[in-house]
Amino acid sequence: KFVSELLISYFNSINDLRYAVVNFPNLYGPNQTSKQFIPTVLSKIDKSHNSVEIFSKKGDRNFLFIDDAVEALLKIVYDYECDKNIQVSGTNVKIEFLLKEIKKIYSNLNIDVNFKEKSKSNLSRKEFTSPPKIMSDHSFRKKYNWKPKFSLSKGLQITINEHIKTKVKNQKN
Repeated sequence: KFVSELLISYFNSINDLRYAVVNFPNLYGPNQTSKQFIPTVLSKIDKSHNSVEIFSKKGDRNFLFIDDAVEALLKIVYDYECDKNIQVSGTNVKIEFLLKEIKKIYSNLNIDVNFKEKSKSNLSRKEFTSPPKIMSDHSFRKKYNWKPKFSLSKGLQITINEHIKTKVKNQKN
């Protein structure tokens, strides 16, 4: 990803083209089918309601609801004097807190979900952490007077409701 951003920046600068490289955090929202954390967790819940295995509950990540990402991107697209490299971020959240929020939303739908860490794993992956300070979006927020409109809880609620609605619809077909 980083190398492609460098290539795009270089190509556009030698051709004197207008460009901006925009970096987003972990995006999430309805109908997401990627292997990102939240859709993977929702898929695992579909398969095994009672006990969902998670690689690790440690660490934290930065999440941004897709509608907020689109709004931020539109601000950049319509600004002909935008910066070359732009950071956009959402909310830094502990993985354990995120899982508790997901559990709470499912609980309100009368679905019991429990998360447990894998006891043994062949993966030697470090704990997930939020982006370093160098990726701060403070200047973006200030320049465009922007901040996410969706809290993590609200975004998760929308995402999970749509996920369940799509699942039920697919089961009927």
